[in-house]
Amino acid sequence: MRLVLASLHLSWLGGATTYLLTVAPVLQRLGHDVTLYSPDPGETAALARERGIRTVDREADLPETCDALLVQDTAMSLDLRSRYRAPQVFVSHGAELDLAVPPQVDGAVAAAVAMNDRAMARLEALAVDVKLARLRQPIDMELFSSRGPPRDRAEDVLLLGNYLAGPRRALVTDVCAELGLRWSQVGFEGTVMANPAEAISRADIVIGYGRSVLEAMAGGRAAYVFDYLGGDGWVTAETYPMLERDGFTGSMSGQVRANGCGATCSRTTPRWARSTRRSSRRITPSGSTRASSRSSSRRSPERPSSGSPAAASSRGWCGCNGMPTGGRRSFGAT
Repeated sequence: MRLVLASLHLSWLGGATTYLLTVAPVLQRLGHDVTLYSPDPGETAALARERGIRTVDREADLPETCDALLVQDTAMSLDLRSRYRAPQVFVSHGAELDLAVPPQVDGAVAAAVAMNDRAMARLEALAVDVKLARLRQPIDMELFSSRGPPRDRAEDVLLLGNYLAGPRRALVTDVCAELGLRWSQVGFEGTVMANPAEAISRADIVIGYGRSVLEAMAGGRAAYVFDYLGGDGWVTAETYPMLERDGFTGSMSGQVRANGCGATCSRTTPRWARSTRRSSRRITPSGSTRASSRSSSRRSPERPSSGSPAAASSRGWCGCNGMPTGGRRSFGAT
């Protein structure tokens, strides 16, 4: 099949961009003819071409016809709908932005894919009825591979993501200083890297949000969910299902508090972290495209009861900057 994968912005090297960079080469290996298109490619275009992906930034360079399109934003969906009669699949990564949902025009898209339950709930609430599917985030298990076991005693912490800054970042870095842990940051508030796999391999603990959490797990590192929306703490076999449903946004449990796991982090890498990569092979699709469909109907996903930790997420943080309440400043899940 001749496929066009489109995104309004590729210059922003975030989760939606790395998603396209993950699925495009795998679709090519499956025998499809893939073109990646963005009017704002930035330096990502060169990275995509290095991975063997045909990348264009002008409509004039698009193929004359295609068999299907994968889009991730309303603007590209409407723009390419006027050019191609081929069916569109709309991939929704989040529930916060109107740009991240399909156009509310009958027939604009053939199907919509939600990458977490929050996105699914938003899609199910829309007026236009389209076929829905719930898939898991694909991670390239070769690119993000374990390069050795973590140290028994944690020494290095990696802040991986584009949004952790200001008082939230200070909360983490102050604790790192107190515990004698070195920290570094990869993302727009730190060092921008096309491939953070090497930085992950040097860390013992990775603090992140969204896809970065899964990339850390694939690299065999202890993953801690904390970013601009809040914090849910360590990813373990027990917490993974809840955190995956929320897209690893840090807004699910409301369990990160000021008297958490700082002392534990300073003495030892959590025992379960040594089997993180094995867990990621079980709970993250092996390879880049094998994701299981959760739902193709408009039935709402199950909601937590009012007394559950998930329902308490809105109560877990106070103030405009989301600083945790009470006790000694630290980071951790209690």
